[in-house]
Amino acid sequence: MPLFSSSSDGAIPDKTSPVGIVAGAGELPALLIEAVKKRGNPLVVAAVESASGEPPNADGVKYRSFRLGEASRVLEYLKSSGVRHVFLAGGIPKKKIYREGFEADALTRRVLGGLKEQGDAKLLAAVLAVLKLNGIRLLHPAEVLRNRVMPKGSLTKRRLTPKERSDVNLGLKVAARIGGLDIGQAVAVKEGVVLAVEAIEGTDNMLDRVGSLGVRGAVMVKCAKPRQDLRLDMPVFGVETVRKAAQNGIAVIAAEAGRTLFLNRENAVRLADEKNICIVGI
Repeated sequence: MPLFSSSSDGAIPDKTSPVGIVAGAGELPALLIEAVKKRGNPLVVAAVESASGEPPNADGVKYRSFRLGEASRVLEYLKSSGVRHVFLAGGIPKKKIYREGFEADALTRRVLGGLKEQGDAKLLAAVLAVLKLNGIRLLHPAEVLRNRVMPKGSLTKRRLTPKERSDVNLGLKVAARIGGLDIGQAVAVKEGVVLAVEAIEGTDNMLDRVGSLGVRGAVMVKCAKPRQDLRLDMPVFGVETVRKAAQNGIAVIAAEAGRTLFLNRENAVRLADEKNICIVGI
């Protein structure tokens, strides 16, 4: 199955058209910035505050920072810069949305207020609707990061044991269930017992919860939610996830092949080999 449905849906435009990146935290925004710069498109970056407060490297491109909740300003910035195609990339501190005193402009309030259920899928679908209404098409990250898409099979020296393969299969079933309920993309399993599921805190913080249990040798499974629009929220992991896995006693990272981005693969696999962690595309 293709990663996107047509040349006008998710595909990057010709090199004369400016490309926007709404950038959050993590490795993905910086990789997209470099990929688009190499392709030659004019680049416009709207950096939404990240958990670390540090914007991605955007030297040589049009760049501006925004607070979470400033949807109107972000939209006006993109439109005034001539952007008609945009990537959404990187994590945002979603917990802030649900905190008392969260400051949001009128557009942000309309998006949030019009939703009876504020799961990721519904929030992202609302963002997509706003972009479409304003003549902006959403791009698929795999268009410029095809070599970062998770392949099938083992990538590390360590391979799955039969017990771990059984846990991976269970993890896939559980991940499909929680994904169908729009809860999260990842789950941790040990010997047939579900230790943790990812919710609003994100994958790395879920791994910290597993570590707090004192359990060693668990399996983490990460996959896209059923019917997930991968332009909006393609599962991503990289070196930091491997580091968190090692710190918290995870023995296996199993990610959905073809529908997950594996960033900084060489360094991540090297670290996994050092820590005797199996990384496998399923």
